[in-house]
Amino acid sequence: MRRGLTLLTTILLIMATSALNAPSLQQLDFSSTPPDNGNSITISSDETWTGPLTLDGSVIINGGATLTIQGDITIAKGSSISVENGSLEVGESAALKSESTEQSMRVNFQDGRINIPLDEYGNNSITFYFSTDVTGYGPTFDNG
Repeated sequence: MRRGLTLLTTILLIMATSALNAPSLQQLDFSSTPPDNGNSITISSDETWTGPLTLDGSVIINGGATLTIQGDITIAKGSSISVENGSLEVGESAALKSESTEQSMRVNFQDGRINIPLDEYGNNSITFYFSTDVTGYGPTFDNG
C-alpha cells in the first residue's frame, strides 16, 4: 500500500512539473515589420504591421495571406506592395503614405482584395476585389 502511494505521488509530481513546462497551445498573432533596406519579402501567412513604420523595399502578399496595416506606414521612393491572391486590410486610424509629395506610391493588385473600414457607427467598410478575370469583381459595400 505504501509503495503504491509513493508511486502515485511520484507520477502526480512528474505530471504537474511537466504541465508547467508545456508550451501554450493558444494561437499567437504574427506581427512583423516591412523591409527597411531595399529588400523584397513575400508574405504567405497573415501579418500585422503596426506603425509608424517605413517600407523601403518590395512586398508581395500571396497564398491567401492578409497584411493588416495599423498605424501609419510611409512608403519610400521605389518601394511597392503587390497583392497576388491575398488581401491588404487598412485599419481605421491607419494610412499608407508616400515619403514625399513629389512621388506617387504604388500598390498593385492581382487576384486579391483591399478592405477599408469606414469611421462611422457600426462595422461599415468598403472592400475592393481584384482578379485577372474581371467578371463579377468590383467594390462591395458592407453596412455592418
